[in-house]
Amino acid sequence: MADEVAQAQSAQPGGDTIFGKIIRKEIPANIFYEDDQCIAFHDVAPQAPTHFLVVPRKPITQISKAEDADKELLGHLMIVAKKCAEQVKAAQGKVAETPLHDLKPGDFVVVRDLRRKSWKAKRWLGPFQVLLTTHTAVKVAERAT
Repeated sequence: MADEVAQAQSAQPGGDTIFGKIIRKEIPANIFYEDDQCIAFHDVAPQAPTHFLVVPRKPITQISKAEDADKELLGHLMIVAKKCAEQVKAAQGKVAETPLHDLKPGDFVVVRDLRRKSWKAKRWLGPFQVLLTTHTAVKVAERAT
């Protein structure tokens, strides 16, 4: 970890980075916003459902090395990040405010088989034990009990 910190502190502008390659479109990325000052794309290894990156086209290795002339660019990045967050959040849809079911872990359920191959096959599978529940989803045991 200390080695990574030392490398980050000694970073010099002009080196070819992964962000530069994404900006030049040499590396594919899920880009959803682009203008003359920055680019926004979804992270390949997201740490949250709305994890995306807004990268300036002008290389700035560290915020501590930003110059006074970069204040408009940095402000622009913040506004773009806000707009992109609203766009990504709107695309995800609204979260259910009330539960869609009244199941609790430990309950048993039967599941209707909509993929049956013939009319003679069973319509209902189970019973399955409920393992986890959220407002909108239910996780059941893999095998019927």
